[in-house]
Amino acid sequence: MWFAPDWGEGRRHPLWETRIANFDRIVDEDISFVEPIQESITSPGFRGVPLNYQERRIYHWHEELDRRIGVEHVPERLRVTPLLEDWLERD
Repeated sequence: MWFAPDWGEGRRHPLWETRIANFDRIVDEDISFVEPIQESITSPGFRGVPLNYQERRIYHWHEELDRRIGVEHVPERLRVTPLLEDWLERD
């Protein structure tokens, strides 16, 4: 899905064709690595992936959503395991 300012009537700017083609190429590259990545994840040596800052923000949002809904109202299979409490900074 792409978002851009409305360019009015007519064809979209040619730069968008380049952007879309680049995105498709990047996705194809990512997809080509799915099988070896899955094999690595299921190996005995895999112990998890450290979350970068942006991923922690997303994870925190999901944790907070569960809290606001009420964890007891979220089916167990859909709950996010709270992991970030020790990393929260409160005023």
